Amino acid sequence: MKNFLFLVILVITIVMGSMGFIFAREENMDELFSLLIGARNAAKIGLTEKAITRYESYLEKRPEDTIVILEFADLLHKRGFYARAEEYYEYLVKNVRNIPGVDDEFRKRLLVASARNALKNKKEDRALDLYDLAFLYGEIDAGVKLEFADLLHHKGFYARAEKYYEYLVKNIGNIPGADDEFRKRLLVASARNALQNKKEDRALDLYDRAFGYGEFDAEVKLEFADLLHHKGFYARA
Repeated sequence: MKNFLFLVILVITIVMGSMGFIFAREENMDELFSLLIGARNAAKIGLTEKAITRYESYLEKRPEDTIVILEFADLLHKRGFYARAEEYYEYLVKNVRNIPGVDDEFRKRLLVASARNALKNKKEDRALDLYDLAFLYGEIDAGVKLEFADLLHHKGFYARAEKYYEYLVKNIGNIPGADDEFRKRLLVASARNALQNKKEDRALDLYDRAFGYGEFDAEVKLEFADLLHHKGFYARA
């Protein structure tokens, strides 16, 4: 009888202990969920410092949550905390090939966001590397290609920039979501790059096409006039 009672007490103790563990775990998960929702809500209504505090508290308890790390880095970037954002972006980039449970779309988004943040931190060479890495994970949208081409041009890699400019120009009528402002910017940037590559006839053609998409500021008009003059088209200039 004593043995039977001992067994009953032991079973009850084990069950109660398991239930206590489950309840404690549920409470912990509820707390984490509340922290994350609180961080997101604070960010939505512009309470930046409160959002940052809550994201940091959440990530102290869940440092492996890569989705939230990127979400937090994006918030820091958006609010202008570029140096702090870099810490989180670079942590993810360092492990980009081995992040569990994410796909190539996540990796592309991470690398492009990190490149844009690097530019804000005046780290252009690092940004070039990050854009380059992003292209390894599949097709990149036109806006990012133009960003990359502009950076290549700015860094003096005119031949490489031409590859991306010309691809976009070739498909200028079929770029999803592109408006006439985008097309104008693309054509002018491509024309300027063509001039650096000593391709003046190509630059003339690109400037000409750009003017088909609306009005331009005085600087672009002067560039075009100077090129027309240089090529001997004095009446047009």
